[in-house]
Amino acid sequence: MLSPSPPLSFCCTLSPFSSLSNNLVSSATLLYLFPAAPLSPSGGLLANRIVPIYSRHKFLVSRYSTVESMVLVRFGMWDELLQLPFRDDPQVHKLHTLFLRFGRGVAYGAKGDVASAKAEQTAFLELFATMDDRTKHNVDGRDMAAIAADVLAGEVMYREGRYTEAFAVLREGIAKSDGLPYDEPQGWMMSVRQTLGALLSEQGHYEEACTVYTEDLDEFPNNVWSLTGLKICYTARSDPRLADVEMRLAAASEGSDVVVGASCACALAHFVGKDKAAGESCGGP
Repeated sequence: MLSPSPPLSFCCTLSPFSSLSNNLVSSATLLYLFPAAPLSPSGGLLANRIVPIYSRHKFLVSRYSTVESMVLVRFGMWDELLQLPFRDDPQVHKLHTLFLRFGRGVAYGAKGDVASAKAEQTAFLELFATMDDRTKHNVDGRDMAAIAADVLAGEVMYREGRYTEAFAVLREGIAKSDGLPYDEPQGWMMSVRQTLGALLSEQGHYEEACTVYTEDLDEFPNNVWSLTGLKICYTARSDPRLADVEMRLAAASEGSDVVVGASCACALAHFVGKDKAAGESCGGP
C-alpha cells in the first residue's frame, strides 16, 4: 500500500520548508496522478499532520493548508469536507478559508443542495475580492483563487442545468491554469481538464471529452484520472482504442489502493471511489 506521506518521525527531522514541500508533493501525487487513500496510517489528513508541528510558522502553513480541501474534493469526500472547521485568525488563514469555501460549494452542489452551493460561492467571491498577495512557491494565491472561481462557477451552473455555460467557464479555468508560472507541484492542484472531461462525458459529449483528456495526458502522461475518462468515452463509443487504454490504465493504477470510476468526483453518474482492500467507498454522491 502506498503511504501518502512520510512517517511523522521523519517529518520532524526536516526543516519546515522541506517537510511541508514533501507533504505537498505527496498530496499533488494523489490529486494529479495516483489514487492512493488520502488518510495517513494514523487517521489524519496530510494537512492535519503538518499544521500542529509548524504552528509557529502560521503564514507559511496557511499557504499549504489549502491542500486539505483539495484532497477531499479530489476523492469526493463531501461529508468529511463539510465537517472541516474554519481556522481562527481569518487574516492569517485567508487562503484556507477561501479554498474551504470553494470545496464546500462543490460539495453542496454534488449533494444536490444548489442553494447552499450558491451561498458558498457568494462567500468565496466576497473573500476573493479582498485577497492580497499570498504567494506559494512561484504562484500568487490570487491566481489560484481565480481558477477556483471558474471551477466553482462551472460546478454551480452545471447543477442548475446550464451545461453550455458551465463548460465555457471551465474552459476559462483551463486557460488560466495553463497560464500559471512553472512550479513543482502545479500551482493548481487538480487539473481543470479532468473536471471538464468528466462533466462533458456525463452529458454524452464523448468526442469533446476525448479531446480534453488527450490534452491532459499530454501534460500529465499516463495519469489514472484521464485514462479513466478515456475508458468511459471509448466504451460508450465502442472505440477500438479501448483495449490499449485499458492496458495503460491497469499499468498506471497497479500500485494504487483506491479504484475510481471518473476523472472527477463531480461526475456523479460515473464516480465511485473504493478502497481496493476493504471495498469501502472513498467518495461518490
